[in-house]
Amino acid sequence: LVDTLKIKKFFQKYSGLTLSQCERLTQKLQASSQSILLANMITGFVQALIVTFGSVVTGVGDGWIVFFITFVASFIPVGAGPVALVLSIVAFSTDQITAGIVLLAIAAFTGVIDNILRPFLMKGEGELHPFVA
Repeated sequence: LVDTLKIKKFFQKYSGLTLSQCERLTQKLQASSQSILLANMITGFVQALIVTFGSVVTGVGDGWIVFFITFVASFIPVGAGPVALVLSIVAFSTDQITAGIVLLAIAAFTGVIDNILRPFLMKGEGELHPFVA
């Protein structure tokens, strides 16, 4: 952040873009970054709520810990689905078959909801195409 002006000048000098084009590109990148961050936060929160709801309803795991782990896991490429999958395995291993099936369904749904929700949230100020998102 300290060398922002230097970086902009360097990029303009070697990119062949005019000053106004560089400013437009910077604004687009900034808006896209904000859209991505907001979409990640909202998607992670929704996924964490879904998995936590399943955890609380089935009685497998501690709600607050499940919420925190799911929210953090939603930011890595594997996603939040494996948290519900692990809870499902725990339920099956303790002979809670119904809870295991419910959590398995929640794991599948949580994995899919990311691919549905994120593109809709990305259509913000950044106007980023869903394929790129």
